[in-house]
Amino acid sequence: LQNFIGRIKSIAFMTPLNAKSEECLTVGTALHELRHSLEAQVHLMHSVLTRDIRLIGSSSTTVADLQIPDIEFRSECEGKMPLWYRETSTSRAIGKQLGCRQEWVLGLVKYGHLEEKQTPIGMRITQKSAEEFANAFISLAAVATANDTSARSLVSTCQSHGIFMLTIETNHINASFVRREDAQLVVEHGQLNDQRKLGGVRSQAERTEESD
Repeated sequence: LQNFIGRIKSIAFMTPLNAKSEECLTVGTALHELRHSLEAQVHLMHSVLTRDIRLIGSSSTTVADLQIPDIEFRSECEGKMPLWYRETSTSRAIGKQLGCRQEWVLGLVKYGHLEEKQTPIGMRITQKSAEEFANAFISLAAVATANDTSARSLVSTCQSHGIFMLTIETNHINASFVRREDAQLVVEHGQLNDQRKLGGVRSQAERTEESD
């Protein structure tokens, strides 16, 4: 065991100190996530030692601060976790999965669009309900980001064209979602609206020039 710990520490000392270059988490955070399975924790450290999980960097010379890719961590270790853990997730993780804020996820749970399940570590959201929701809806914020526009503009487009929106009220910014099959239609209507506005501005400018 001492030899194993020594080898892990030597990796920490040899790993360059640098900023996060991709989506990652620290070994300490990963071990905390796996705290309910000793087998998974051992597998994590073995994977780090054998470099099956790459080391990105570290903010110090301690093992806990070693940075590893999130996707590699989950690919290597989640299969070692209990079934209830693999079938559920936190609101933060579901937010990343759906591409929306954590508070929006909590709102989706509150209004019954996502399902919670009691687990040995408390209430967690089922992956099944998250996948079903993701297959049916997409946030207007995500649509706006992908099409270089604003969610507010797309909300206005939906309202003016009678396109169904699922709106979740939160304490800060309300979340609006549309059916996935309507997303492209929203974008097309929004682009037409922008063109009409631009045409109106040009016409007004031309009339102003003529009057001058």
